[in-house]
Amino acid sequence: MITEQKEVAKHVGEKITIVGKVSNSKMPQILRVDVSSDAPDLRGKSAEATGLLERFEVTQAQIEEMDRVGIAHRGPGVFYRLRDEKRNTEAQVKERK
Repeated sequence: MITEQKEVAKHVGEKITIVGKVSNSKMPQILRVDVSSDAPDLRGKSAEATGLLERFEVTQAQIEEMDRVGIAHRGPGVFYRLRDEKRNTEAQVKERK
């Protein structure tokens, strides 16, 4: 169980549970890790999500190509997502009790 953002990078490739407040943004995150918050939508609330932690990097060259074709993006950088292995999508958050 991961409760601090500084611990995230150490667990890439592992199945983990992250716990924290879901960001109130278009792309919901817990501890700066992309998750799904559709049903239920827990943005702004304490929650947890379990899945395979993946790391990906977006380069400036990729950003320029996305800009060329009109795709929205967050800019270049290193990003993390928690993947639901069965559905192959971002892991869905659950209310933290």
